[in-house]
Amino acid sequence: MINRIAILTESIWIASLIIISFIVDFLLLGQFSLFKGSMDFQLHDTYFVVNGWLWVLTLFILIVSPVYLVKEAFKKFELLLPNLILSLFLMILLFIVIQLHGYISNFVAWIHSLSTSDPMLSSQGSMVTTEIPLFNTANSIFKVIELVIIVGLFLIGMKTGVNSQEQNGKAKN
Repeated sequence: MINRIAILTESIWIASLIIISFIVDFLLLGQFSLFKGSMDFQLHDTYFVVNGWLWVLTLFILIVSPVYLVKEAFKKFELLLPNLILSLFLMILLFIVIQLHGYISNFVAWIHSLSTSDPMLSSQGSMVTTEIPLFNTANSIFKVIELVIIVGLFLIGMKTGVNSQEQNGKAKN
């Protein structure tokens, strides 16, 4: 059973990580983007508009996941509530990584379709290449990150189950 002290402790951890996320947001962008409404990014000739809360939420997930992983690794994944919190944040991180991987794959497919279907581009032959090493590398990196997160979720679940069985065995004796 989860006691009140464990809930209070984890609430303090999460509140402090939210504050750290706001500080990192302010240090990176010079403003609190949550209250601005939307974030505008310009990369070369492309203009991106992202909701402020989505930026802060992604930043929060990217900060919480490794911090909780290190925290629980030092405690050897013995407590149930932090393991559940870590599993939840890792699942959200996995969702974010899968979405980014999908965006990159769609972009590469779009570039490939442009180079093969546009008569102006395909007539130049050797000038147009459909092989983009940077995107292939990013694709491989995202696959490895997804695999690492899935294996981490499996190991955390296994360790939580083993600890739960040990605690139930001690409670029966």
